[in-house]
Amino acid sequence: MTTHSAPTPARIRRVPAGVAVLGGVGFLVLFVVAHLVQPGVDPSWQPPSELALGPSGWVMTIAFLALGAGCAGLVIALASQVTTWPGRIALIALLLAAIGCLVAAVFPADPAIAPPSEATLSGTLHSIGPVLFDGLPLAAVILAISLPRRSPQWRRLRRLLILGAVLTVVAALLLTVSLGVLMSEAGQLGPDVPVGWQGRFLLAVDAVWIAALGAAALRLRRHADAADDEAAAASARPAAATTGRPR
Repeated sequence: MTTHSAPTPARIRRVPAGVAVLGGVGFLVLFVVAHLVQPGVDPSWQPPSELALGPSGWVMTIAFLALGAGCAGLVIALASQVTTWPGRIALIALLLAAIGCLVAAVFPADPAIAPPSEATLSGTLHSIGPVLFDGLPLAAVILAISLPRRSPQWRRLRRLLILGAVLTVVAALLLTVSLGVLMSEAGQLGPDVPVGWQGRFLLAVDAVWIAALGAAALRLRRHADAADDEAAAASARPAAATTGRPR
């Protein structure tokens, strides 16, 4: 039988966890800014990727990179906390999501109203990004199950993990069902297919989940460091008392 040692929060890597927090929060800030500098983009139906088009599109490009960095940071920060194959699948899904954000940033999308005959190589490659990013809800569900199972410290955060998993899955289902119901027979996005807010909700929820999980990892690491310092101080006190005793 294969045994797995229980993960300890003392092994959580602080810098990558901080990158996850900054990546998620940074994306949210840049996402808002991208809408402010691109007032011509209609959020009711135009995909978020269209914010990366035009002279101010660099804001959304950086936002995608920040989100990818947050995913990658979370993979590194949680690597020591995953000891089972389902958990490793979750980390792989997160890594693929990070790659998806990179692809979305490097290759701008085609306008949603462009006919398929005018598709560009960049737009075709960009479409791979969201597919890879769809693995994030799967990662959230698996981590909500696997992290508390073997760690009493993570078990205290079970409600947060479950809430995050539920929200990411609901956001993904909302967009998927909306596309299935509202997409025209020609399969073409347009003003008559109002799925823009659903896509924005999905990205916002995923960014919050990344930042929240990174913050939770940092919190557990700080508590572990404080416990180690307290234990070291407690062990030093008897030694100091023995040394100072008159003979």
